Amino acid sequence: FMGGGVMGCVIICLFFHLYRKKLFEEIKVIGFYLFLLTTALYIIFFSRLATNSIEYSLTEFRYQYISNAFIVLIIIFIIDRYIRFTKIGWWILCGVMAMVFIFNIQCVRRQINIYNYHFVNLKKMLVSIKQGIKERAINKDNKIYIDDDMPDYFPHLCWNIVMGEWFIPKGNYQWVFSRKEIEYFSERPEEAAWIIDKENFSTIRKYQKDFFKKGNKINVIKNDWYIALAKDQQYLALGFWYINHARYVEAETMFKKAIELNPRNDEAWIALKELTPHKPIREDFSQ
Repeated sequence: FMGGGVMGCVIICLFFHLYRKKLFEEIKVIGFYLFLLTTALYIIFFSRLATNSIEYSLTEFRYQYISNAFIVLIIIFIIDRYIRFTKIGWWILCGVMAMVFIFNIQCVRRQINIYNYHFVNLKKMLVSIKQGIKERAINKDNKIYIDDDMPDYFPHLCWNIVMGEWFIPKGNYQWVFSRKEIEYFSERPEEAAWIIDKENFSTIRKYQKDFFKKGNKINVIKNDWYIALAKDQQYLALGFWYINHARYVEAETMFKKAIELNPRNDEAWIALKELTPHKPIREDFSQ
């Protein structure tokens, strides 16, 4: 908001200066860019206000991308009209722009590395399933089952917990596959011939491991701390959403999941306590 206020003051001063100089053509061009900028923002904000606040739209970079592009065009227009560079000045400007360009590439590469790091095990699972379907080992007679708690074994970037529960209550990773391939998935483990090994994320025969063995998830989280990173906040937000929809059993489950991932999440503890004033918190969460 402070940055927007400063930018607004600069634009007002610029228009006043152009008006005094009687540079009406420049006023038209800059005004047109500002019209496009505010129009784009208005459409985005008006649409997002149906589900989010204005602050949300201001803090989401993807909503500011077009606005930033118009601001850059205004700056380029002003530089082109009012600043005359010498040959050395142009070299300096090109050097600065080259540094900005390289810096952006470096930032994008770091972002790609983060995604690769988070998605590596999810990719292993999907490639293994696709390979099994391609070789016809996974078919209508020998189906595969993906456990509902599979997202807990991946970093939070692999599965948006909130979106998954809100809009895809019974969904998993089947949406990656075609309609025909979905027929090769089973909703019940006892009817499946294949499962996912939660240690190496490959497709294995159901009898190869004790599928119902507990405690595996906690070990994975302890070994790879990033798996649990930020998930507690997602479960917390989802718990509050369930409360708003009077689904208190699901809310209690979400708060306990948040505490399991981050025992220091005070908000989850408080929410769980206020949710169940009529009964004591269970023994496993009493500490």
